[in-house]
Amino acid sequence: MIATRPSQVGSWARKLKFFGLGTALTLALLPAIPAMADDNAAYNAGVAAFEAGEYAAAHAARLPLARSGDLDAQRNVGLLYQTGRGVPLDLGVAFYWYRLAAEAGNAPAANSVAMMYLAGDGLPSDYVAASAWLARAAAQGYGPAQFNLGLLYERGIGVEQDDQTALGWFVLAAENGQAGAIAHVTQPRDRLTQGGAVPPPTRQARMAVELAWAVVRGLTGVGADVEVAALRPAPAMDGVAASVPNDGAR
Repeated sequence: MIATRPSQVGSWARKLKFFGLGTALTLALLPAIPAMADDNAAYNAGVAAFEAGEYAAAHAARLPLARSGDLDAQRNVGLLYQTGRGVPLDLGVAFYWYRLAAEAGNAPAANSVAMMYLAGDGLPSDYVAASAWLARAAAQGYGPAQFNLGLLYERGIGVEQDDQTALGWFVLAAENGQAGAIAHVTQPRDRLTQGGAVPPPTRQARMAVELAWAVVRGLTGVGADVEVAALRPAPAMDGVAASVPNDGAR
């Protein structure tokens, strides 16, 4: 099924009526309403083209939206360049669009930025930067990033190895639909049980603790405030929840 965006025209009309805005203001906003409808139509056309395998058409539909600041379109354009679908393969351009969307708060794009840093996909590997971008996306409740961040804590890649933190993120990821996270709960839980530690008891408590730790450790900022340490080579990241092509069609 094609994932379309709901129309914003009706919601604007309802909001204007609810707040009792005057006729003059309503008329002033009217030129923007067709533009919203046009953007929705263009986005949905891009979705339909992507799902039909018409990637050049998908790129043509999404690029104007991406240039106008649409975060989903930016992430999707990045995916097309990363996979070479409908456009020449260009990892530098892919990273540009992913990071642009991620910096504005798009969690799937932040996960994609992290995956490129982890794999050294078109840029030098940087596990600390990868953990920072995963922390941003995980804090927004994005399941794949929560799972991936759990893997980093479980294996001590880009962060200090920490079974309790790994377990917290795996549980959150499982609760957010990441079935693969369930298999990773057992080992850190068993190690914690043997050591007498008690995992955080509730989802709310786990999230509060993790967000606090992320801020303290500087994992929510990428740039000069992140200390890049000398890291061991990363082991094979089997089971990593990377962005998949179908996910980019939404």
